[in-house]
Amino acid sequence: MAFTPTLEQEKIFTFFSDKHENGIIDAVAGSGKTSTLIEGIKYLPKDKKILFCAFNKKIQTEISQKVQKFSRPVIVKTTYALGLNILVMNDKKFARSKVEEDKYYKVLSRYLSKESLNDTKQNQIQEAFIKLKETFNKKKKTKIEDELSNPEDFSTYQKDDVEELSFYEIADNNFKKLLSLSRLTLSYNRGKEGVAKVANFYGLDIDINSDIELECYSKIISLVIKKGIDLAKENQVIDYADMIFLPDVFNYTSFNKYDIIFVDECQDLSNAQLKVVMKYHKNGGGRVFAVGDPFQSIYGFAGASPESFNNIKKLIKPNVFNLTNCFRCSQNIVSLAKEIREDISTTNTTEGCVHRIEYNTVLEIVKNKDFILSRFNKDIVLTFFKLISTGKSCKILGKEEILQEIIDFIPAKFHKRKDFYDELIGNVELIFSSYKKKFSDNETKITIFEGIRDVIIFSYHHVKDAITFTDLIDTLRKLFSNENEDSIILSSIHKSKGLEAKNVFILNYDSLPFIPTKGKAQDWQIYQEKCLKYVAITRAEVNLFQVLPISKNEADINQIINKVQAQNTVENAVDLSEIDDLPL
Repeated sequence: MAFTPTLEQEKIFTFFSDKHENGIIDAVAGSGKTSTLIEGIKYLPKDKKILFCAFNKKIQTEISQKVQKFSRPVIVKTTYALGLNILVMNDKKFARSKVEEDKYYKVLSRYLSKESLNDTKQNQIQEAFIKLKETFNKKKKTKIEDELSNPEDFSTYQKDDVEELSFYEIADNNFKKLLSLSRLTLSYNRGKEGVAKVANFYGLDIDINSDIELECYSKIISLVIKKGIDLAKENQVIDYADMIFLPDVFNYTSFNKYDIIFVDECQDLSNAQLKVVMKYHKNGGGRVFAVGDPFQSIYGFAGASPESFNNIKKLIKPNVFNLTNCFRCSQNIVSLAKEIREDISTTNTTEGCVHRIEYNTVLEIVKNKDFILSRFNKDIVLTFFKLISTGKSCKILGKEEILQEIIDFIPAKFHKRKDFYDELIGNVELIFSSYKKKFSDNETKITIFEGIRDVIIFSYHHVKDAITFTDLIDTLRKLFSNENEDSIILSSIHKSKGLEAKNVFILNYDSLPFIPTKGKAQDWQIYQEKCLKYVAITRAEVNLFQVLPISKNEADINQIINKVQAQNTVENAVDLSEIDDLPL
């Protein structure tokens, strides 16, 4: 089918061919922003080298196939591939890189172990760790354990004190997030100020008014990252974030420069990704064309800068264009989306429908290739079990992330214990109660934990042949293994970005945007919750179904809990002394 440009697209194509400046396109959902960039290639001089930065591997593959129609080379890469290429260009040894996903956390764990590593960093890290512990105990007015006075013995702490243990889980969560976010935001070398900035922005459980706390976290993170950098330099051991982080650390640049760089989905770039992209920019004549939708900025939690779209505008000082016509969505769906993004419009002649329906109606009318979306994974898994029990074929997007949430909820020592699994519902209730107690002022976390609890209990009720928690996970992995694209698709809103379907069901629609009533959410988090609602709405091509709360599912959970607790005895109760050793 021939490409017939709109007036907005014609302005962009004229700019491509007649000007020699940078440009950015603010494009509504479904406006064909990626197609506009691809079509614009034919308006550019044929002697210009073009680089197309794709958001992920899937999009990279799709764009690579589409640009083959041009009689000119167009290089299509993800930002992570571009970063790795820079490493290889500057040091050929990186061509043999070994990807170790939890590399930095393993480094930290080795430094915090009792085993002597003959590394001065180990003593510094353990001393800072002990100081953190002392600060925590002073705040909680608890007595410092004797073993923590000796770096060699601190790791032998007893796990039978709820108040005592909470330090380790809080510190563990903070370390994991700081090790990742400090690199993605390029704040890794800014000392206490960098830690304070990340902690405040992402809501980490760190007292940003405590110099001691900031100094300790800063020292530990700095030393662990330095060791990680050494491992990369000496042994080429990296993780995925290293691919975009290390080019900045080593001050490497790209030897390949491009006349024209296209940046797709520019609203979801981290600072590290943006810096990698600009290393390919040809100074004195190179042009950058970026495209994105600020109202689809939903990956701030993963290190993408909520200000990414505006950051690019400040950096490249572009001419600004708009794509406001949504080709994807029917008229009624666009009218609904206008409540969030006012400038979205459509020339689509299909009227479409927006329905409000009860949850049970979803189970009756949903059919293959329809999408079922939810803000929380709980609703996805519960609906999955309901649908497969009626013989319907279902595919879950992001199933490994869901399984990991479930795995992390239960302390590892109980995963293979039959006695723990025999009393699973009671044990899971105790674990959830511990979460509620600790995070009583954090509604978002409690909602997530409650959802994981319900998923485990619902799964336990439906999986009959498991005898341990590990067996349950293995069975769930098999149940979730369907990859048939013609099935009913169940997905979180995050995972649905970039996808579309004729019919879309949004579970618990009235809970969107999810704005916690307890605790203080950051402004950017509230904004991104509104963006999630907009993303969910604009996945629908023709019909959108606003599904009312899943009250019956909640009743099912309570019935299961009561039924099993009535049947089970607690004569051989499992020692749950580790139920507080849980991830945040």
